[in-house]
Amino acid sequence: MDPTTKSGLILLGRNVTASEIRRAGTTRIADCLGGHGVSEQTVAQALADAAVNSAQARHVALPGERRTAELIREPADEPAAGKARLKALPRRDRTAGHRPP
Repeated sequence: MDPTTKSGLILLGRNVTASEIRRAGTTRIADCLGGHGVSEQTVAQALADAAVNSAQARHVALPGERRTAELIREPADEPAAGKARLKALPRRDRTAGHRPP
């Protein structure tokens, strides 16, 4: 999973720990990614498969895992929230500072 991509951030915004990923499963994760704008179903499915396969290999919960997951979730959601706020602005407000000379 690459946290610098949209699909990676979407996944991290919802499922961080191995137990969360296992609980969600490939179908729910792929559907979530598709529902949040990951345009290619093959990308969503491949990421979901990789995440679940990795999570199934790890069954040990580490100390502080829940708190760390919360700390990861918060910044992972910020880029999507910022983009949504920009889309909500009227077009004239978004282009006000970009007038040709």
